[in-house]
Amino acid sequence: MPHYHISLVGGQPMPVYQGLIHANPEKVLLICSDKTYKDAEGIKNELKGVDLEIIEFDPVNLEVIQKQIDKMKNKIPVDATLSVNITGGTKPWSIMFYNDFIQKNRPQYFTLIKITYFGTLLMEQMQF
Repeated sequence: MPHYHISLVGGQPMPVYQGLIHANPEKVLLICSDKTYKDAEGIKNELKGVDLEIIEFDPVNLEVIQKQIDKMKNKIPVDATLSVNITGGTKPWSIMFYNDFIQKNRPQYFTLIKITYFGTLLMEQMQF
């Protein structure tokens, strides 16, 4: 069962790195906007040897974001273990990724990675 990790990329790369170190995934999907694409490329360039894909999302249009999430889900095998770092990116992304992956569509082991304002890494692990 492969471990996939989704990380929402905002203006600060440190939460992305912390989540990746903690999750230690086999495949990483970095979600970025046109404004954070260079940040995502920088992360990819520093993480040589990591199977990492950059996916550009609309930053705020809810209908477009939902379509992009639905399309992205096809990249994730149904038997994959999934972790999601919602600390970066836009607020609509955080809400929609939380809602889509925890509330609806992943009836299996799921890890949500959050990083507090004090830099503490918190993990919620849920078995569905």
